[in-house]
Amino acid sequence: MEQIQLRPVFAALDRGNMNQAIAECKKILGKKPNHLSAQALMSFALARVGKIEEAESISRSVLNTAGSLKSPYVVEGLMLAFRTLGLLDEEIAVYAGALEFQPEDIKLNTKLFMAASRNGMYKEQHQAAVTLSKITRQDKHMWWVIASLMLQAKYSKLDDTTQRLQLTLAERMSEKALADGKLKTVEELR
Repeated sequence: MEQIQLRPVFAALDRGNMNQAIAECKKILGKKPNHLSAQALMSFALARVGKIEEAESISRSVLNTAGSLKSPYVVEGLMLAFRTLGLLDEEIAVYAGALEFQPEDIKLNTKLFMAASRNGMYKEQHQAAVTLSKITRQDKHMWWVIASLMLQAKYSKLDDTTQRLQLTLAERMSEKALADGKLKTVEELR
């Protein structure tokens, strides 16, 4: 049902017509003022047309609404809005909040890992990599854990002891993985 209601909004967004997307969102919100997906998508369209303050206000309101991140449309709309607005911490908060409802969703965990990587948030990157490694048991995710440990040790503001511990752990994990033959292709290192 929600997908059918949002179809005109997505069509306008696909065509790059942000003003029409805003108008379609307003139509939906006229009938259902608390339609969170329409609000999230409208905040993205508003951000794209330069109405930064209004977009940020709507995005934060939707993000702070309890249970809002159950819907994939809300998650995508907010993620696009916050990325467009340059609000990197909120983009991470969207994925982290969505994972509360779907903790073992591989796609969401991967998006969280990638967003944290782009934004230099090495602790969150490491946590997402550990979760992915536990869920999938894929070699590449184990290498992501190792790389995250190394990046966190190098770039995060940690004391010397913690840095040495993380680097030692990364080294031992790498040695064990190599001994177990878990590095078969370059893909594991990507």
